[in-house]
Amino acid sequence: LLTVTFVQSQSRTNVETEHQMAATSSSEGGCSSSSAASSSTPYSSPNVPPFHGECYCGAVRLCVREPAPLRSLYCHCKECRRFHAAPLYSTFLLYKDDVTVVYGDEHITYFLQDKMLSGADARINLQRAFCSKCGTRLFNELNLPTAVLKGQLPRLDESKPITQLRASFQSVFFMQESEMPKAYQPTEHVWCSEAIIPLANLSADGLPKNSKSARCPDNILL
Repeated sequence: LLTVTFVQSQSRTNVETEHQMAATSSSEGGCSSSSAASSSTPYSSPNVPPFHGECYCGAVRLCVREPAPLRSLYCHCKECRRFHAAPLYSTFLLYKDDVTVVYGDEHITYFLQDKMLSGADARINLQRAFCSKCGTRLFNELNLPTAVLKGQLPRLDESKPITQLRASFQSVFFMQESEMPKAYQPTEHVWCSEAIIPLANLSADGLPKNSKSARCPDNILL
């Protein structure tokens, strides 16, 4: 166990050193490689954007500049539970350009799905991104017909036929609840009809429990 721990720690150090050497003075809206690599912690500063997060091994680093997401929720659907190997997970939704890769793009692998969008007669192009070195789930990339999003999202550019979104995960950016800005804390549970955790165990958080997604016409509150 001690040997494994040492190797893991050494691997992270090597990754950080590599990116420090490669850092430049260029900046992406406060998400520059140089500022990210020199940070004393690989994760976010409490409540202050931009927020930085990374995969388990440190090969991929992400940045979020927005002070508030479009949505933030807990999902219980069986498809996502299987992909995360977890009984539920928390996620937040932003426009694609608001979740950027600071470094490690070459280590990101995508699993592509083309499926029908629940609650709308439209197809969704969904790419689930993960680190190819350690397997950490990084974000979901969604390409949706703009028409089905009208009235649902702020700052929606209705002149574009397709809207690109990214759904990332609080666990990539925040190591403890005190680090998570209130705006990024989940505000609802979705797909509780497929939950494997008894809903009675979740009642203390006081959040709405949707049987499906709130946009589905046959959704009910449980």
